[in-house]
Amino acid sequence: MFGYHVLFFIAVKYATAINSSIIGASNPIITTILSIIFLKDTINYKRFLGILLSFTGVFLTLTNANISTIRSFYFNKGDLIMLLAVLMWASYGVFSKWVMPRYSPMTLTFYSFLFCTILITPFVLYEAPWKLLNNIPYYSYISVVYMSIFPSVIGYLVQQLSIKQIGPSKTSIFINLVPMFSIILSVLILKENLNPIKLLTAFLIVAGVYICQRN
Repeated sequence: MFGYHVLFFIAVKYATAINSSIIGASNPIITTILSIIFLKDTINYKRFLGILLSFTGVFLTLTNANISTIRSFYFNKGDLIMLLAVLMWASYGVFSKWVMPRYSPMTLTFYSFLFCTILITPFVLYEAPWKLLNNIPYYSYISVVYMSIFPSVIGYLVQQLSIKQIGPSKTSIFINLVPMFSIILSVLILKENLNPIKLLTAFLIVAGVYICQRN
């Protein structure tokens, strides 16, 4: 967890938003490979097809299926750092499954955050955030509280529960639903138009996730 978040924020300083998001969408592929190697997991053609479909859906969503956008791709050191971050994230899921017979999801979540806090503290002190406190608006504190409770504690706990029930490979595929929910929220909150391309890509993502979960 520590390695993923630190590398992720370093990566986005150099990588484009599209590149980092697409590399992030490769998480299910990397998690599946690690699960096969370390957990002796097996993959059938349905799961392979599901991963491929959902990744294609994410790719087309982020590029808006625009040929010129796809052709203009270029890779830099930020992309390599992002790939390493995804590898850290996939390793976290696989390792969690490996130790789960001995520890509950709640215990794993607690110690994950505890050691993250210990490891990140020297870096926080180095950046001296107290110098910025007077310039931070009140709604930023509300955002921090929200992120601490919902995407962080509850999100990670639910992830651990899912890993325990269906394994890291099947759990990781759900991360590809993020662009689909972004589309829905953009339409509802930002009043953006929903074009046929977005509908198609959302369908591919959902179909891929669905296929992966079938026995």
